[in-house]
Amino acid sequence: MKLYQVLSFIFIVGISSCTDETSLIDIGNNAGIKFGVAGITPRSRAIEETRTPDILTLRCGGDTCNISQVDAIITVTDMDSCRKTSRSIPITNADAIGDFSIYSFYYSSETADPIPFFRNEKALRQSDYWSTPTLYYWPTSPGSTLNFWAMAGADSPGVEITESASDIGSMIINYDVPASSYNQKDLMLATTDRLNTPDKRVPLHFKHLCAAVRFVFGTEMQAGKIKSITLSGIMSHGQYTTQWSNLTGKTSFTINADKATTDTETAGTAILPDYNTLMMIPQQLEEDAMLTVVFQDDVTGTERHLTASLNGQTWKQGTVTTYHIGITSAFELEFTEPSETQDAHYVICNNNIRISGVPAGKSWTLSIEASDNADPSVQLSADVNEFVKQGFWTDKEIRNGTTITNVSARGTSIVKGYGSGDFPITIFLPENITEQDRTITLKLSVDNAPPRYTVTHEIRQLHPLWNGNEGWEQLDDNINGAYGFYYTAKIVYIYNNSSGLITAYRVRNMISNLVSQYNASSYVDYDSYNISLVSQRFYVAIDYSKLSNLGATASSPDDGHTNTVQLFNFGGSAISNTFEHALQQMKRIGTSNTPAFRRRANDDPSDVPQEVGGSLIDESQALTMVLKKNRYYLNRYSDSETGTETTAPKILENDILWYLPAYEQFGRMPAGNFTTGDFWSSTAYNDATRAYLGNGTTVPRMTQKKIRVVRNR
Repeated sequence: MKLYQVLSFIFIVGISSCTDETSLIDIGNNAGIKFGVAGITPRSRAIEETRTPDILTLRCGGDTCNISQVDAIITVTDMDSCRKTSRSIPITNADAIGDFSIYSFYYSSETADPIPFFRNEKALRQSDYWSTPTLYYWPTSPGSTLNFWAMAGADSPGVEITESASDIGSMIINYDVPASSYNQKDLMLATTDRLNTPDKRVPLHFKHLCAAVRFVFGTEMQAGKIKSITLSGIMSHGQYTTQWSNLTGKTSFTINADKATTDTETAGTAILPDYNTLMMIPQQLEEDAMLTVVFQDDVTGTERHLTASLNGQTWKQGTVTTYHIGITSAFELEFTEPSETQDAHYVICNNNIRISGVPAGKSWTLSIEASDNADPSVQLSADVNEFVKQGFWTDKEIRNGTTITNVSARGTSIVKGYGSGDFPITIFLPENITEQDRTITLKLSVDNAPPRYTVTHEIRQLHPLWNGNEGWEQLDDNINGAYGFYYTAKIVYIYNNSSGLITAYRVRNMISNLVSQYNASSYVDYDSYNISLVSQRFYVAIDYSKLSNLGATASSPDDGHTNTVQLFNFGGSAISNTFEHALQQMKRIGTSNTPAFRRRANDDPSDVPQEVGGSLIDESQALTMVLKKNRYYLNRYSDSETGTETTAPKILENDILWYLPAYEQFGRMPAGNFTTGDFWSSTAYNDATRAYLGNGTTVPRMTQKKIRVVRNR
């Protein structure tokens, strides 16, 4: 029999001499100690603060991924604002409190030292109150009181309760936080003042001792799996009397989530409804405190270790710190160049796509489309042919100058690539001869990624400024060039091997066919010379000076299209050196990698024409600049007899649509930022050295002027 059961019994016997015993017993039973949970005390309003949600930046740790950042928004609320959904979620109402441990101390008077009344009794839930299995009674000595110390979760793993040796009546809680969130309970404490209220239940106001940490989905999530969430550098041991002290035992707490995710999670919902909350000892986090999320990314196939420092954060008693984990894509896609407005003619423009965070084996797609269903195309700049780099808008491949194939020489509407890096791209815009501007849209996406991660880039392509049937370009390229056709240079090539009679015949045919393909007969001569009785060698003399005397070519004052076509037919492929380039590409008969022709050497015989120094055809010449506003073909010329093949750009006469206007046409040019005297016309003067400007004056052909181009409907 416990001490105060004896005292109560003695007290009842003492008063039975003057009172009905049955009545006394009834009164005694009515005076048994019962407990009622009067509420759960919120965190003190005195220390409550208004906080704007913080944002942590989670970055990739180690070398496991390449990603700029992931945001984890942090909010702090009272525990009592949370709904109980699992064992470790904070208890928010009295109905959720189960059994609890309770201690009591007896005070015989106001100044008396406390004496233990009972220790570590279990208060069991009845209907609407709690009571101990052994019923204890209120003391009846005048001035005597009891106080109570109750703890919910006292039987949780890691909890040890002792009485203070130095402060009688005080209890000490030592707590080692269990590693598993399943075993981490919401520890709650209730204490009372000294009481002696036999007619009332003991009111217990519980307060939360721990700080809760929970994890919910943020506003953005990727398809994959959250494999684990870890808090590291966290104090795991503490001692509580009236507050927490003696914090030690830094360790890590991990939730092994293995939570499959999509990109449709509702922001704010628990990542794991069960065991989602960690019940931690309240503390201010130090420099080594970290939040780590291990995420298996379904899009890129990589495992990403996302970390953020928690240094300086405070987990306050009675609060819930919620981390809103929003995992952005593991990759970044970007068009790095600004969008420039382009002209109405055929246009080659460039940009650069930057891709990061995409592993080497993972594919991405770049596409291009036009608002008017035109046929733009795109190509990785590393894959474009060498003539595109020189400004030739090559459309399709053409065989031997006549047969147009379906093989594209300007990329396609879709480009596939792999991995990360900077990828320069070349964009081909067809002419826009409508009366509306055109929008070109490029789209870049990682394959199998949600559509919202597709990035777009728009290019505006203008329409011509129409004046009747004449459409003028709207933008000035701001590039100067000479009218041209004022040259002195002669270049001589020699076949790079001696030839017998049969081989000589084949070499002659090879050269003849090439001259014909590139319309070069007006400025190219070729012949053979003997190097022995049975062996010959061929030379090819390219005489650019023959192009200086135009005569009556391009003399129209009002028909720029005719002038431009005439200049093209007169100069042929010399205008852009394409014949010479094709000649340089030829391989010696019977080989696949030895050039067929070499430049003339000083010790070659006198039968070979001498070279003459002077200015060559320049890529900045006006006619070349105009022709490049049109489409070319990539001409693959093959000689079946010799087995040689060359490749060079080729424009067909019917494809010369954008032309250099004649000088009288400039009177119909829409207003612009330049006077007509700033531009070449196509009209040549009859003295072989001058040409007309747009204002009708003449200047030397090698003067640097700008160009405008026109297209007829």
